[in-house]
Amino acid sequence: MAAITGLLEKMDSGKYVLLTENDMAEIMGEASNNLLQIYTSNDLIIHHLTVNGEFYMLTDTGTTRVLTQR
Repeated sequence: MAAITGLLEKMDSGKYVLLTENDMAEIMGEASNNLLQIYTSNDLIIHHLTVNGEFYMLTDTGTTRVLTQR
């Protein structure tokens, strides 16, 4: 969970961080057991992620990836 922890240190509650493709791949690998896909369409995927009791939303449009603390 090192990649996720590093990214979470960059954000405050209610904020977001833009992810690179590498960031997204690391999160998907590290948090695969904690990810819940809540929406999918041709151009948008939304995941719910829980880390240390905190809730996050991970969105991917194919060109932009965003991690938001809820």
